[in-house]
Amino acid sequence: VQAKHGRINYKLWGSGDGSRPLVVTIHGLLGSMGAYTSMAPHLVREGFDVLAFDLFGFGLSDSPDARFRAGFYADQTMELLSLIGYPETARFDVLAYSMGGLVAMKLACRHP
Repeated sequence: VQAKHGRINYKLWGSGDGSRPLVVTIHGLLGSMGAYTSMAPHLVREGFDVLAFDLFGFGLSDSPDARFRAGFYADQTMELLSLIGYPETARFDVLAYSMGGLVAMKLACRHP
């Protein structure tokens, strides 16, 4: 999907219609959304929708000319949610590791 700073590679498992709780996954440094592809079907079976995506500069997402910081990636996450139809006020859970954990903390501070 095309975002402000470039294309974002993502996959959404589940219904994607907002009827189920959403888990947003955020990979770590040198990782990609591939870290969650084997886990996602299990979460879907348990009743969740799962969103996995490549942070800018990783995987198949574009690598824009920008400073990659936790706040930048938190903005990317919120923009992606908006682009795929989730309202800004929608609640979601975050599953993250390593650098993705820093992004998750920034998201929690900005969107409690």
